Amino acid sequence: MKDLKDIWAEMDHSFEGPEIKLKQLELKSQVETPLTKMRSNFRMNLVLAGISTLIMGSLFILVDGFWFRILMGTILVGYAAIIWQTTYLYNRYLKNLYPDEDIKSYLQGLHKSIKEGLRYQELIAIFFYPVSLAAGYFLSLYERGEADSFFTEPFLWGLLLVVIIVLTPLLYLLSRWMYNVSFRSYLNRIEETLNELEKENQNEN
Repeated sequence: MKDLKDIWAEMDHSFEGPEIKLKQLELKSQVETPLTKMRSNFRMNLVLAGISTLIMGSLFILVDGFWFRILMGTILVGYAAIIWQTTYLYNRYLKNLYPDEDIKSYLQGLHKSIKEGLRYQELIAIFFYPVSLAAGYFLSLYERGEADSFFTEPFLWGLLLVVIIVLTPLLYLLSRWMYNVSFRSYLNRIEETLNELEKENQNEN
């Protein structure tokens, strides 16, 4: 496994002139900081997802309600898929930074895969927000002993519909904000570094 110093030393051929060392330090700073930050955020997301899964799994077992368990089981399946995908991306690109491969190819793969993966999770979440809201709604009904009335009381149907219509867009906007805070700026910095590397290669040719 090559260390960071060896990889950046291999990039000497990409630059010419007396500013080589300064350019290497600048690129190192551009890449190392966002990668380290993203790795920390991925770890935090995995921890939070694991805790959430344990809590929801406990509710699935403890709450004796057929519809609640159907909804909560659906959510657990979705969380399992998200945890698997997040773990794969973390192990592939962020567990060991600067693997033994061309750094440009590594950054290109990282940028594309993580950006697409997070976008995929956002789209999946649009489906799971209403399911999660319905699960919470049914939980409150079971606690009050009103679950059986849900299918005969139009008011309860209407209330759930209003909750879903109002809160789903808000939850989606919140997830977009969290994505921007946790990843977008770092992905943009990596994209800028890739563009800079591409320009240097074009100038060299």
